[in-house]
Order: sequence, then structure tokens, then C-alpha cells
Amino acid sequence: MKYVKMTLGALVVAAATCCASTFASTGAYNVTLDSFYGSTYVGTETKQTTSIQQYKNEGTINSCTGNYNSIKARVNSTAGGYSSWITIDHKVTAGWNNDSITNVPRAYSVFAKNNSSPCSSNHFGLWYLDN
Repeated sequence: MKYVKMTLGALVVAAATCCASTFASTGAYNVTLDSFYGSTYVGTETKQTTSIQQYKNEGTINSCTGNYNSIKARVNSTAGGYSSWITIDHKVTAGWNNDSITNVPRAYSVFAKNNSSPCSSNHFGLWYLDN
């Protein structure tokens, strides 16, 4: 059953990747989240406008159980400062407050971590910088 869920997860990744190019300033990421709630670097992108940043948890598959997990995510500004951690459930898009840390057009890095399991997870997410 675990392998069936992982195969379905891979199909979700493929489908989301083909559709990600329809959004402005979108990053699509497939990473392994560290075990024991460790923070994992996901990627760096440059924001073009002062709009709200959002992140979608397309799928995070727990390596121990094969279940879908929620994640926590935050952005760090390359100019200094970082957002709070936000919890994002499976197939949900959530955003950070549109404040001086997250809304200025510049480069940002996004980090994610497991929210509900000490096991590592295979994670696929979409990052919308200019929604």
C-alpha cells in the first residue's frame, strides 16, 4: 500500500509540474523533508511585485506510514528577516502576512519541515511569489 501511495504521489507531482507554469513567479519543488522536524531548504526565487506570497502543499508522503502529512513552511528574505512558520495541510494553499518581510520585491528562500511526524517525508510543493 505504501508503494501505491508513493506512485500516486509521483503522478500528482507530474500533473502539478505541468500546470505550475500557468502562475506568475511560481517555483515547483520536490524535496525530502528531514526527519525529527528538521528544517529543509526548498528553494530560492525572486519576487517581482508587492503581492502576497503563498505556498501549496501538493503532497507530502510520510516515509514510515505512506500517509499524507501537513507541513510547516516559512520564507527568509535574502536582505534579512524571516516570516513565521505557517501550517499547510495536504492539497491546501496558505499565505504569509503581506508585511515588510514578505512583500518587498527581492530574493527569498523557502524552508519546510514535517508538521506531524518524526519520519522523513517526500514533499512536493508550489510556491507562488506574485499572486
